[in-house]
Amino acid sequence: MNRLVNMLIIIVIGLQMSPSAKANWFDQKVAEQPAVKKVIEYLDEHFQQQVAQWITISEIPAPPGQEKMRAKYISAQFRQLGLIPQNDELGNIWVVLKGIKQGPTLLFAAHMDTVFDADTDVKVTRKNGRLYGPGVWDNSASVANMLAVVEAMVKTGYQPQGDVIFLATVQEEAGLVGMKYFMKKQSNNIDYVAALDGNLGPILYGALGIYWMDMTFTAAGAHTVNSYNQPHPAKAAAHCILDIYDIDLDIKEHQETPLGIFNVGQVHGGKIYNGIPPEVNVTVDLRSADPKELKRLNSEITQACKSAADNESVSFELSYKVKNAAGGTINKMKPAFNGDFVQTIISIQSYTGALKQGQIPAIATGSTDANIGVVRGLPSFSMGRSYGKDQHTLGEWADIASAKVGTNQIIYLLAALDASQQ
Repeated sequence: MNRLVNMLIIIVIGLQMSPSAKANWFDQKVAEQPAVKKVIEYLDEHFQQQVAQWITISEIPAPPGQEKMRAKYISAQFRQLGLIPQNDELGNIWVVLKGIKQGPTLLFAAHMDTVFDADTDVKVTRKNGRLYGPGVWDNSASVANMLAVVEAMVKTGYQPQGDVIFLATVQEEAGLVGMKYFMKKQSNNIDYVAALDGNLGPILYGALGIYWMDMTFTAAGAHTVNSYNQPHPAKAAAHCILDIYDIDLDIKEHQETPLGIFNVGQVHGGKIYNGIPPEVNVTVDLRSADPKELKRLNSEITQACKSAADNESVSFELSYKVKNAAGGTINKMKPAFNGDFVQTIISIQSYTGALKQGQIPAIATGSTDANIGVVRGLPSFSMGRSYGKDQHTLGEWADIASAKVGTNQIIYLLAALDASQQ
């Protein structure tokens, strides 16, 4: 009965699509192909091994830029399956499962890193159908899902029509660094991108532009007794912060959140009580899915801080730790929403029951490795790994059983693309 209801949901979604929308590649016939069912059955029969591997992965510390131990483990798993892993200078690691003919190439990407320091206790505990531990959900669950699917494909002999790349990326949490590097080298060989990241439910098919800005104010400094009327980096930084929070945000009645938003996250400077600090640094996290709004806010923030520096007669320097482009507003992203790739995963979500009642199927934003594909003009989205909560906190947890849905959606997406080539 549940399967019938899910298929009816697929039909309803199809009827709601705009006239310009294309048909998706997925239907019940795709799911019931013998080769696909064989992979799904393998995943189900070996799910407890997948969970054990999930725990193992979670308990390997992997801060951004320190993913070597996880990469070593993943590489070993690929080799045990008779595959030859590849890697690059940054530490990304991947395998290619060759297609039986010249079809489009599908990239699945799961980031290895977590936000936690190397000395964080990442021991996983299991209770009431959940796994608890820092990083257990974001993104250890996706890495485990990916390895499980690769194993199932190899062990059951599933042969894709086109090449399929399974990629474990580095430094996603530091600004999509690994994916950006990989795509710079490999994007000409890739047709579709599916990032394995986030909660089950609505997929993310857009790209949130993210700028991490470093504002540095400098002057000669002076002892407190000689500080009267002297150039003062701390005063300039203070005016900078106050002035940028006076910048108007674009908030319309129909919007729940501003079109663009920013935050001062860090203020650093000075080492003593009794002197003007020679340098003060202010960091700003700026985000918008709209390229125009991203550009406007970037310009106004920069000008406000430069003016604050000029008024205090201190030097000012702006640099960017992260500068990731925006994909566009929901109107700009309509062609992507109506495209085969997004409509296919929406149908798969309905079929697997990943969408909860009342949830919209897709959101035109994202802050995952899929962003890099979006801004390069490739059909791209981020699809969930399992249900969970409290990511980036010490209380992070993931629902165990729902990881089956995460793995099933990977093979269904691949099978749907294969069906479109037959």
